[in-house]
Amino acid sequence: MTGNQRHDRSRVARLVEILAKALAAGAGFGAATSLVNAISHGYADLESRTYTTSGWSVAEIMSTLLDSGWAWAGLAIAVG
Repeated sequence: MTGNQRHDRSRVARLVEILAKALAAGAGFGAATSLVNAISHGYADLESRTYTTSGWSVAEIMSTLLDSGWAWAGLAIAVG
């Protein structure tokens, strides 16, 4: 095996490692977003007068923030 072939293989291995880490970060962020969404839906009782007049819970605010496009774009920038 020549030096160029070893260099190419190490470069490919590094790219695969980076891709795997990026995919894991995206999957983890997606799972966290899904979990917060599930928790926040437990607080939503739209038939309750208290709920509709008292404002949002912390879980609902976090759900809205994590689901926003800028949060996903920020993750992509941070991972990249």
